[in-house]
Amino acid sequence: QLYFIYKCEAILKSALEDTELSKEALHKSKLYNDRKEIVENAASSKPSGKTESKKIESKPKTRDVTFGLYLEGKKVDEIAKERGLTVGTIQSHFIPFLKNGKLKITDLMTKDRADIITHCITNTEAATVSEVRQVLGDDFGFGEIRLVWASLETDE
Repeated sequence: QLYFIYKCEAILKSALEDTELSKEALHKSKLYNDRKEIVENAASSKPSGKTESKKIESKPKTRDVTFGLYLEGKKVDEIAKERGLTVGTIQSHFIPFLKNGKLKITDLMTKDRADIITHCITNTEAATVSEVRQVLGDDFGFGEIRLVWASLETDE
């Protein structure tokens, strides 16, 4: 950002002095003097030959954090509030666990609700989540539909 500040300074100086901004003026400005110093400093510093091995702490995947909270007995809305995320985001975190069989759809919603959504997905020509929602109405959320759809696509 310092580069842009020096460039603006050169442009303003040129405008205030009513002179043409030339390459020579830019080269004389702090813009290029700082660059020369950086290059010279980099060239003069010699690598020690030793490489530092830094341990990079791996953070758990956000969906794994969500799944852990679920396993502690927390409900979707509680997890969303605790993590500062939307219910839809938390629901999307469960999709891989539905597909790999670690969760069943009935762990996340009632069997009746899941059956209604499943029936709509399998017995209508609705090909997208939005189309399924249009058929079902506002009583069913997009996240719920995505969850049921994912449960139908389980990894085997």
